[in-house]
Amino acid sequence: RKGIDLILQTLQEKSIPDSVKLVIAGNKKVEHPRVINIGFVDDMPSLYSMVDATILASSYEPFGLVVTESILCGTPVIMSKVVGATEVVKKEFSYLFDLNAESLADEINRFLSERYNLVPSCSEAFHSYNDVKEHCMELLHLAGVEVSGVGNG
Repeated sequence: RKGIDLILQTLQEKSIPDSVKLVIAGNKKVEHPRVINIGFVDDMPSLYSMVDATILASSYEPFGLVVTESILCGTPVIMSKVVGATEVVKKEFSYLFDLNAESLADEINRFLSERYNLVPSCSEAFHSYNDVKEHCMELLHLAGVEVSGVGNG
């Protein structure tokens, strides 16, 4: 579900430079020439800060806390369009791909071409919702529900 097979398949694409490596934290080892298994990590903020980008290739992810953790550590995110966190992260702070190797490779390469021009600013990365009522109205509108005569609550 987390998309490791898709990421490994994408690393085999000819357009991905050989210098691109995948660092995996966790106890489950992944055998692949481009994978660096580092085991369990207590200090994830330090890890996020050390890598160039975080990839979340989930085929199903209701939110994806790793997205906000990564961005708050100043690290851009390359994520599948099905990750729920796409709703709160501004487009200029993330790289979104369809669930296929070609689309992921395109976004990795776009990131590689832009990475030295990125200026991560955590305070500007997320959409702000200062008015809960306005936010709920926007969500209802997106869902195709027209609301009229809304009271004060």
